[in-house]
Amino acid sequence: MDNTNPGTAAKAPLPEGVDTPDYLLQTLLDAIPYPVFYKDCQGRLLGCNRAFEASRHLTRLELIGKTVYDMLPPDEARGLDLKDQQLLLCGGSEMFLTTVTAPSRLPRQVIVCKARFNHADGAQAGIVSTILDVHEQKMAEAALRQSQELLSTISRNVLDLMAILEPDGRRIYTSPSYSTVLGYSPEQLDRFMPMELIHPEDQPQVRTALADVFGRGIQRNVECRLRHQNGAWLHFECIANPVDHPTGQPSQALIVGRDVTARREAELERKQMEVQLRHAQKLESIGSLAAGIAHEINTPTQYIGDNTSFLGGALPEILDCLEAQRGFLLDLQTRQPLPPKAAAALARIDALDMDYLIEEIPKAIRQTLDGVARVATIVSAMKDFSHPGTEGKVLADLNKAIESTLIVTRNAWKYVATLESQLDPELPPVLCLQGEINQVILNLVVNAAHAIEEVLPARPPGSLGFIRVSTRQVGQEVRISVADDGPGIADAVLERMFDPFFTTKPVGRGTGQGLAIVHAVVVEKHGGRLQVETELGRGTTFHVFLPLEPGTVGQVPEP
Repeated sequence: MDNTNPGTAAKAPLPEGVDTPDYLLQTLLDAIPYPVFYKDCQGRLLGCNRAFEASRHLTRLELIGKTVYDMLPPDEARGLDLKDQQLLLCGGSEMFLTTVTAPSRLPRQVIVCKARFNHADGAQAGIVSTILDVHEQKMAEAALRQSQELLSTISRNVLDLMAILEPDGRRIYTSPSYSTVLGYSPEQLDRFMPMELIHPEDQPQVRTALADVFGRGIQRNVECRLRHQNGAWLHFECIANPVDHPTGQPSQALIVGRDVTARREAELERKQMEVQLRHAQKLESIGSLAAGIAHEINTPTQYIGDNTSFLGGALPEILDCLEAQRGFLLDLQTRQPLPPKAAAALARIDALDMDYLIEEIPKAIRQTLDGVARVATIVSAMKDFSHPGTEGKVLADLNKAIESTLIVTRNAWKYVATLESQLDPELPPVLCLQGEINQVILNLVVNAAHAIEEVLPARPPGSLGFIRVSTRQVGQEVRISVADDGPGIADAVLERMFDPFFTTKPVGRGTGQGLAIVHAVVVEKHGGRLQVETELGRGTTFHVFLPLEPGTVGQVPEP
């Protein structure tokens, strides 16, 4: 057998009795991409492949005959030699992970596979080993673990919501912040598809954003509301980013959402305050104008009333005088022809149709005086309603305030409903901001009129709706109720009707501030409460409860 190795020009010195591999075996060894070597029972290298040569930066001829102590530091060499002795003693094979020092003096993590081989007669011949360098892989795994641990630490501690979605909408990752921010346990979240947590009104824009992420591979920003475990809706600003597949197409979407509920509520409160301020300024201007108009109307109304009363008292005497003159001229005419002037006077008196005038003129006077009294009542109501409010609360007669408000709002309801008031005459005075309570009553009555107007076309021609306004003391509270027989309020509207800027009325008809102002005045400014009873197709009743201050029962409100 030729002992010359392929690719070498000289024979390698081998111990006696050891056969070298033939050309085929050596070629097979060289074809293996990772280091392979074999050594005798004394640990001397007998042969190797080219990959092992490259790993040690030595030729095969330079390596043959060397031991592990010639190639590695003593500590590493002793450990590997001990494993060789155990393997020679026990037989079989072994695979283990270890660290070896490369010729570059840098430690490398490798997987070593060893097996004992024997001579043809069964005697021990040595050990064959393979080495797989996994240093880069282990470093990558360590970096990946570190990265995963970092991501896990971030996701555990950040308050932003993070989720990874598949194109079909399934969540394959949900950050622990979902439990912290939304209150759901992981088991509860698993029962929900992502869209089930999103407010129905916001779902279309979220679907559009996800379609752009998956379809066009672009980042999208979207705002939406998510349902908390307690049922509340929280506002979130979300960023949806595509997670690209190796093919270049987005296969997943990373969603990061930040809770901006407090900011949105602050913005909404600021807008509400701005609207209320503008509304208050407008009401103040209208009130001042109305008070001025009422004052200006009041004086000529008094003139008209006084003069009409004077005429009402004088006209009967004038008519009696004319009737007496007519009687005298008729009597004179029966005895002798009247002089021309007397005949002309009688003719003019007869032309007046005295019987008609005697019947109708007193009636006209009475109607005029009734109209003047009505104007005076409206003027008085305008003055009461538009009276500028004080900075603090005062004891107020709510019945009188309601009567004035109903007069002022008459034009809003008289064409669509009949209005009945049931005001408790024993109602005690209430410590309140009277001007703002007037506004509450006005908003509720006008809302009732608008509700009835919506369904009026479906009712028999000429039929009107019905509004009842009542007051009553209930324990240590005063209750003001405004009931109508309108269409009622749907559950979806009932949940939001006190929200600022929410309205079901057409553009130009409502601002969404009426009931929001009612809630703010009653609940926030007076510590009262609101109660709504409604039935679809039957109508709605708003109950306003205002607390009575201890000791106010029986007191007389300030004028």
